[in-house]
Amino acid sequence: MKKDEAPPQINVSKIQGDGGIAGALFAISSLLIFLYGIPMLRYFLPAAIILGLGVALIIKLVRHFIRPQTPGTPWILATLEEPQKSPGEPSAPPHHPAELVILPA
Repeated sequence: MKKDEAPPQINVSKIQGDGGIAGALFAISSLLIFLYGIPMLRYFLPAAIILGLGVALIIKLVRHFIRPQTPGTPWILATLEEPQKSPGEPSAPPHHPAELVILPA
């Protein structure tokens, strides 16, 4: 064996866990292994599921009832406000449409 070659090992990052049934099977089996190996996690899993569903419900209700928005509107409130001018800054003159003046040739 060459000096720069690593010994053969199982590398979890190389295991294909893509979408579909293979990814779901990998995720569920990993979950069951962790639940069996670490008994304390058996208490945290139901609590995490309930807490996650509660947060999702709150976010859904806030977006639906409190501030209904159409897609594409800015969600950062600072972008909706006009910038404040400093006290020493002159105000802009009122906007008047320009008049077309014909000069004699």
